[in-house]
Amino acid sequence: MGDAQRLGVDWTQQQWGAIDAAVASEVKRVRVVEQVIPTTKVGANDKTVAIDRIDALTRTIDDVTTIPLPEISVQFFLDKQQVQQPELTRALSLARRAASDFARIEDEVLLRGLAVVANGYRPDGRALPRRADIQRGQDRANYDGLAGSARNVAYGPRRRPHQLVNATGGGFGYGPLIVSAVAEAIVILEAAGHMGPYHLILGRDAFIAALTPNAPALVLPKDQIEPLLASPIRRSPALDAEEGVLVSVGGDPADRVVAVEPTLRFIETTAQDRYRFRLYGVLAMRRKEPEAAVRLLFPP
Repeated sequence: MGDAQRLGVDWTQQQWGAIDAAVASEVKRVRVVEQVIPTTKVGANDKTVAIDRIDALTRTIDDVTTIPLPEISVQFFLDKQQVQQPELTRALSLARRAASDFARIEDEVLLRGLAVVANGYRPDGRALPRRADIQRGQDRANYDGLAGSARNVAYGPRRRPHQLVNATGGGFGYGPLIVSAVAEAIVILEAAGHMGPYHLILGRDAFIAALTPNAPALVLPKDQIEPLLASPIRRSPALDAEEGVLVSVGGDPADRVVAVEPTLRFIETTAQDRYRFRLYGVLAMRRKEPEAAVRLLFPP
C-alpha cells in the first residue's frame, strides 16, 4: 500500500478501501459549507496559503500575505478482536462516527472561525467533542469564518461588520423577518458589487421559522425566499439557532482551501492492546472579499 502509517494494521487493501469509502461518504453527507462554497486544492504538505485579499478601491490583490491551514483531527480506538473482524463492522461504525464529527467540526470552523485555547484551537463559541483537536502551527491568533467579521491573521476587525439584526419577540413566527432580512442583505451585497448567485444557510430556529406558515395566509417564508437564491435554503448546526448567513459566490469571493481531505491513519497499539486511529484533514476558509457575506441575526 505504500503507507507506513497503515501497515501497522493487518488489513487488506480492499478492507482499507471500504474504510476510506465509508469516511468519504459520511463526510460528504454531513458537510454543508462544501455545497455552496467552491473548493481549491493545494499541495498535501502546504501549511499556509496566500490570502488573495482583493481591495475593491485600488483594484489590487494581496498574494503575499499568507494564512495558516488548520488541521482538524478526530481519534477513536478499536480492540484486537474488532480489528480482526473480517467484515470490519465495528471499525466501519467508528470510522463513520469520526467522519461525522469531522464534518461537523469542519463546518463550525469554516462558518464560525477559530478561537485560541490552551493547547490549540476550537471553533469560535463551540466546544470540541472528546478526542478531537485543531492545530494551526505557531500562529496564536483568532480567525473568522464565513459568518464572522473580516478579521484575519493580518487584518483587523471590520468596524461595522456586515450584519442585520431583527428582534423576533420569541417563538417561530418570525419568518417574515427572515424574508425582509434576506431582501435587505441582497441589496447590501449588490451595493458592494456582489450580484450573486446567492446561497442562504440558517441555524436551527431560523430554519424552523422559515418553514413555519404565516397566519392567516399560511404562506411559507421559504417559498418567498428561495426564488431569490441559487439553491434551496440550507440549515447547519454550526450556526447559532437564530442566526444565518447569506453569501454571494459570483467571482469566487471565498473558497475552501483544502490541502488534505479527511484521511484515516493508524497511530499505535496501546499498552492495553487497543488500536488507536486518527482521522485528520487540513483546510481553511479563505475570504478574498469578506463583504460578499452578510450575517443575519434574529434575537428573541
